Amino acid sequence: MIRTFIILALLLFAAREVHSQNKYSSIDSQARELNTKSRNLKVIHRKLTRNLTSNEMKVRSFYVWIAENIEYDVDLFYNRSKLKKFYQRPLKSRLKRTLRERSAVCGGYSELFRELCRLSGIPAEIESGFSKIEPRNIAKQGKVDHAWNKVKIGNKWRLIDVTWGSGYVSKRHFFKDFREEYFFTDRRKFYHNHYPAKSSIPFKSIGFTRNEFINFPLVHFGFFRWIKSLEGDSKIGEKEILEGETVYISFIKDGPIGTVWIRNAGSPSFRPEVVRDGDLCTIAIKFDEPGYYEPTISINTMPALTYKVIVREREGVASIVRSPRF
Repeated sequence: MIRTFIILALLLFAAREVHSQNKYSSIDSQARELNTKSRNLKVIHRKLTRNLTSNEMKVRSFYVWIAENIEYDVDLFYNRSKLKKFYQRPLKSRLKRTLRERSAVCGGYSELFRELCRLSGIPAEIESGFSKIEPRNIAKQGKVDHAWNKVKIGNKWRLIDVTWGSGYVSKRHFFKDFREEYFFTDRRKFYHNHYPAKSSIPFKSIGFTRNEFINFPLVHFGFFRWIKSLEGDSKIGEKEILEGETVYISFIKDGPIGTVWIRNAGSPSFRPEVVRDGDLCTIAIKFDEPGYYEPTISINTMPALTYKVIVREREGVASIVRSPRF
């Protein structure tokens, strides 16, 4: 699945990221310093796991090396007939192509990660399903469009998306941008923008149905830092209203709520009034003009939620051309 998030940067809060960087710093350096042009998977595996005894550290080494060395194959993704033929080839042939070209789509990233784990005797699987990374995905049924991995460390299955960990695509160009947050992502965070099509994972571990996933607003990591739950129709990510009407977003806070900002592309950010009743917080956003909006709510500078709002013109009201604003 193509990943576009120049505006929608998904960030873990700083303490977790710093801890993870410190924990894996030597492994990350070793994986990044491996400047091999080898197309032999066993050779690459041997070099990546040299002097590593922990399965967790081996998996980390695989994640970093793949994310830093494999680019997203934009041309293959957009050429549907070529992509279909590619996946009719045997796995061995696909892996050879990935290592030769040093590029892949999500399935290729996931296959390479799984096979490196297999060579270490580490249980790893590929999950495929539905992704949600942009506001346009809200309330859209869509088709299976993404693949990622789960890997068993000890007695626990951990979630990894090395495709999204490697960078992003914007205007049909891939930009390398290593992302920490898609390594061993917490289930609650992960399944808000990945939903497995078929999975052995019990429903209670995911926490919501596919329909709830489809209709939920787009969440960012600030949501998990500051919001415990959404209330009422705030769980519905697509809103359709008339000009002059107000959208109310209500949530139970998780910890102190400091500054809240609303941002919509093409409009200046502003700080809305936040009405509090104990742990319940309500934000009101009024839309004065017809149009399509993607307001993002940020809490303490961290993006938390994005909604899709369609504002219809009232009948009998003359249309006035203005610059887009709330």
